[in-house]
Amino acid sequence: MKKYFTIFKYSLKMNFTFIYDYLISAISYAVHLMVFNCLWDFILKDGTMYGYDRPTLVWYIVIAEFITYGASRFYKKISDMVKDGTIANLLIKPMNFLVYVWFEQSADILKIAVNAVTAVILGLTMAGPIELTMLQIIFFVIACILSFFISNAIQFIIGLIAFYIEETRSVFFIVQKLQFLLVFVPIEFYGEAIRKVLMIVPTTHMMYAPTLIFTRFDVSTAIASITMQVMMFAVLMLSTILLYRKGVKKINVNGG
Repeated sequence: MKKYFTIFKYSLKMNFTFIYDYLISAISYAVHLMVFNCLWDFILKDGTMYGYDRPTLVWYIVIAEFITYGASRFYKKISDMVKDGTIANLLIKPMNFLVYVWFEQSADILKIAVNAVTAVILGLTMAGPIELTMLQIIFFVIACILSFFISNAIQFIIGLIAFYIEETRSVFFIVQKLQFLLVFVPIEFYGEAIRKVLMIVPTTHMMYAPTLIFTRFDVSTAIASITMQVMMFAVLMLSTILLYRKGVKKINVNGG
């Protein structure tokens, strides 16, 4: 296990060299939020929609954007490793490939920290303070961690699909668009039929649980949402392991 923590520390040190990239990303985050703040301000004015007033809806978008901008995008790295044969070289080393990539990408915690500070500043500036309980904060942090875990599992799956198709970018774009469905618009705004479909989509549980807990906290609903996140993460990681093992067999059969 020590070797994986060494990989994490090295990757974290490397990420400090990209701190300005994270700051520029935070500016992009702010621009998106300002645009949609103006949009919902015009639509809602002083009214409400599906139980959301303007400040609550702005905080919803702040949290949804925080999850979106904080999530890692390492599918291309895995895809390239599969296509150029790098993964074959890693397989002969005394480490698990999936665990290696997981710890390496965990260094994105620096990016998450920058985006968290940005989220707090933007939320307080555009929507004002929101009342939170300690229990709510604990549930929210757990939900955010599980959201990033789900995101990582999705990235693994997209990257490992390179064992079967040449270009994985199109798969990523499909997943990204599904995620965007809930970045600027809460799930309550969609019709019942669409909501039922969205609830079986993994990206929904990335966005839904943290935003719901932060803006409309209820203990029983929070527990149910986090339980769904855990179940979704388990299914995605099982799919990841199966894809990986099947792909590695192809490498062994074809001689690397």
